[in-house]
Amino acid sequence: MPKVVLSSVIRSAHQGESHGGVYLVDLETETIEQVLDWDDPTISWEGRGADRGLRGIAFHRELVYLAASDEIFVYDRAFRLQTSFGNPYLKHCHEIAIAGDTLYATSTGFDSVLEYDLSEGRFRLGYCLRFPDFWRIRRRLNLRPRPRLSTFDPEGDRGPAPGDTCHVNSVVPEDGALYVSGTGLGNVWRISRGRLERFARIPYGSHNARPFRGGVL
Repeated sequence: MPKVVLSSVIRSAHQGESHGGVYLVDLETETIEQVLDWDDPTISWEGRGADRGLRGIAFHRELVYLAASDEIFVYDRAFRLQTSFGNPYLKHCHEIAIAGDTLYATSTGFDSVLEYDLSEGRFRLGYCLRFPDFWRIRRRLNLRPRPRLSTFDPEGDRGPAPGDTCHVNSVVPEDGALYVSGTGLGNVWRISRGRLERFARIPYGSHNARPFRGGVL
């Protein structure tokens, strides 16, 4: 049986207390070891979730990538901090994923997914999925409109304004496409060659939906 890495998010009532951590779980021996405690006293207290807790986890060439709200932390296999990186368009990150030498990070605070080149050490492209203001009642009416897809340069100054109209939760790179889901999207959306396609209908409020064996998990 393998060992797995998991994180927890605890919304502590007092600043400076632990807001969760990272754990190494040995499924063979059924033992759990806490390898990181997220007790950073600089954690922001504005808004639900925000900086509280480490969320996304991904692996690349013997390194572990962990996502906080607006920064990606890089650790070695012994969970010693190696480096970190962020971006002005990375806010309230929920999940990350790696395919090849590219890391994809959700930026819930900008309705976006950011693409980071691990070999070059730079943000390369951003995808913004955004609904107009008049579609805010879509969940109440059980409608599933198509968000507007736009791309931008994350290292430039012409990206989207801050906003959370669809609450992007997760991104999954697969077969040359990106599959994006969020609690306010109502669908898993497929981004391929700059086009947005509806992949599967999902209930509003769903977290981390992804393709799985011809269906959705």
